[in-house]
Amino acid sequence: MKKIIVLMLCVVAGYNTVSAQCGDRYKTQIFDAYTLLPQIPYGMNTNVAGIPQQLFMDIYQPPVALDTVTKRPLIITAFGGSFAYGDKKSPDLLIMIEKYVKMGYVCASFDYRLLYENVPPNEFQAIKAVLRATQDGKAAIRFLKQNAGLFGIDTTKIAMLGVSAGGFIALHNQFLDKAEEFEGYLTPAQIDSLGGLEGNSGNPGTSSKVDVIVNLCGALGKAQWMDNDIVPVLSMHGTNDGTVPYGHDTISLFGNVITVVDGSYAIDTFAKNNGLTNHQLYTWQGAGHTPFVPLYPVIGAMNWQDYMDTVFQEVTPFLYEKLIGCSFASAVIEKESKQLGIYPNPTNNHTISLDLTAAAAVQVYDYQGKLMYQQQVAIQENVVLPKILPSGIYIVKATTNSTIYSGKLIIE
Repeated sequence: MKKIIVLMLCVVAGYNTVSAQCGDRYKTQIFDAYTLLPQIPYGMNTNVAGIPQQLFMDIYQPPVALDTVTKRPLIITAFGGSFAYGDKKSPDLLIMIEKYVKMGYVCASFDYRLLYENVPPNEFQAIKAVLRATQDGKAAIRFLKQNAGLFGIDTTKIAMLGVSAGGFIALHNQFLDKAEEFEGYLTPAQIDSLGGLEGNSGNPGTSSKVDVIVNLCGALGKAQWMDNDIVPVLSMHGTNDGTVPYGHDTISLFGNVITVVDGSYAIDTFAKNNGLTNHQLYTWQGAGHTPFVPLYPVIGAMNWQDYMDTVFQEVTPFLYEKLIGCSFASAVIEKESKQLGIYPNPTNNHTISLDLTAAAAVQVYDYQGKLMYQQQVAIQENVVLPKILPSGIYIVKATTNSTIYSGKLIIE
């Protein structure tokens, strides 16, 4: 009998833990500030010049004095820059990090070894640069797992988010796990001379795998490196990317064609053709490389802030569902939203018009967050709500390519 009672208490405790995490935390910003731990050394390795290089990361935590949660999910970010430039304080990453650390995540941004033997590099030199950076990423992951208690990290909930070259790192960290897969790129002896696939940048003895991947405009050497136990992956990519191909195509660095890689569309196609259901693809039609980076040129009516809004629009529910393990569908989403004009309001005939200048996906939620109705609408098209909706107050959300609008609707 005692064993049964103990088991029941464990089940209840587990249920309460899951219930507690499936609230506003990790879905909306619940803090106004954060704690920064800068320049934390996580490893060391020989750089392209043959000189030992200390490797550092910045760790961002929810405000230590306010946060009562002691084990938080972790987002590790990897910056872009063609493996030749950039650092852990890349402006696009800082925008994302500030957003997610205020939602309750711990975030870590790490530097990695850069540069080639010469510029422009040849294929061999470029591939070695990718491997060095991936090795450093693995050392960063191992460091954070080994020191999880110091930073309040839940080691069962780790995501890696990479931009451009950082997307390469996130994908290769997870899926380049057999030396024979690199046949045609580097020989086993060459891989060993560079420290092996895991590398020797530090913190051995711990797995470098993560639980979720977000790939923003990156690529994988070969999509078939993915296997049947694929972790959840979200890729976002522009169809006119001239730096990292959207599909299966050549990649160039500083004007030199380097090799053929599989971009986000090729990865998604392979996953779907082989029954790997955990890959999701979001496509920016007509956009070039990393359109969410500040100072990206305006395409049509969209600027970089609009593209960044779509990053949050896709990444936030993806992490909430795949990393946290909670359903996002029933939540009323109001992040980065603008006020929505609804006419007539109040209404008693269940036909409304919306003040929109673009086609949109419209969703109607009751005030408990339950989805009651959804419809795709063209510009100036009315929304005809089902007559079964009872009188009351509802939230209407309209999502265009660039913006989320929301407003309150009263049905009399």
